Amino acid sequence: MAWRIAENVVRGEIDNRTPGLVQGKIWVAGRHVPLTLRLSGNGHKDLAGCKLTFSNPAPKLDPTLTLKADQTGVVGDMTAARKVRVIDNFDPEAATADEPFSEHTANALYLEWFSDANGRVVIESTDYEIGIGEPAWRPSPEDEARQLEANTEAMQSFMDRISESFAPREEAAYNGDPKDEFEWELFLRASDRRSTKLGELLEKYKDHPDRDRLVARAMGWKEIEEMLDAQAESSTEEEEDDALEFEEPDEEEVARAEKPVQHPLVRRIIDRSVELSRLTDDQRDEDIDEMLGSYMVVGPKVAGALTIGDRDLGPDLDMSGLVVAKLKRAVGELSRALSAADRLRESKRQLPFSIEDWITEMLETRQAILALMDEFRKRSE
Repeated sequence: MAWRIAENVVRGEIDNRTPGLVQGKIWVAGRHVPLTLRLSGNGHKDLAGCKLTFSNPAPKLDPTLTLKADQTGVVGDMTAARKVRVIDNFDPEAATADEPFSEHTANALYLEWFSDANGRVVIESTDYEIGIGEPAWRPSPEDEARQLEANTEAMQSFMDRISESFAPREEAAYNGDPKDEFEWELFLRASDRRSTKLGELLEKYKDHPDRDRLVARAMGWKEIEEMLDAQAESSTEEEEDDALEFEEPDEEEVARAEKPVQHPLVRRIIDRSVELSRLTDDQRDEDIDEMLGSYMVVGPKVAGALTIGDRDLGPDLDMSGLVVAKLKRAVGELSRALSAADRLRESKRQLPFSIEDWITEMLETRQAILALMDEFRKRSE
């Protein structure tokens, strides 16, 4: 989706002293040639008409960053006054669920543009050192309104291009009625893309006063847009008309819905994941991190699949194909863990555990998951 390059920026300059044109250069860690920006549009009122300079006190190198040097396109939201919440001195190892985080509100530099070559690019940081020159011109209220509308249209156009790239077979499965595990796999891929798209939109509009409508429009949820319009019209009436009445859920139903899957394979995988995490606590590298990270998500994925399989939905709604498709995803994560374990074995490095034992454990787990898949395939037949 978006290229988020805040950590990789060394320094940069953005010049909006010509109305309707944003030019600039951004130097990225590990690259001798800066990104050169030539974008149509204006920044928000705090940057419109100004030249902005900024620098990152702790840039990081990312060898996978492949942005084109020539960044032509249109401006998105550009401001040095985006309000964000910042957690004070956050230490993930010392954090507990019982103690609330100490936080404050800060201004973040937020630079967004839509590149013809690379799509959406975002720089967002509260840590940069910035300087803003005197404005060469000031936008009128009408100019501001037009630019905000143009930013929304640019985001919508970007989302439309993403939607057009969705695979037709996956879209057909998503919009249809999946019948078997293969159609459910296509359905899940399409669902993943929509989840990614939704996450992008929620990040973009998280503080926007009209967030829900903008997100609904970009996702193509016309019914929700119409509902929001109806709610806006009714907001001029008595406040109690806006209140939503709901029935308290039955406690036994809630308990059944929240009851975790107690399948012995799930318990085994989760228990062993905790053990592997403890064993690798002082021995971390790229392969160990991949082995542990992939292995730790296998248990929840199997649990999620079996939760669907345990529900009695009747003969007219057989979800066995979806269960198999989800179990395949668990096998995929397990395969990634096994690949990392194989690399560790080949490296012959000293480890505080037997890599052979853990490879055997993962192979046995894979066989157990494959057996579950066969069981649900038989149910489907």
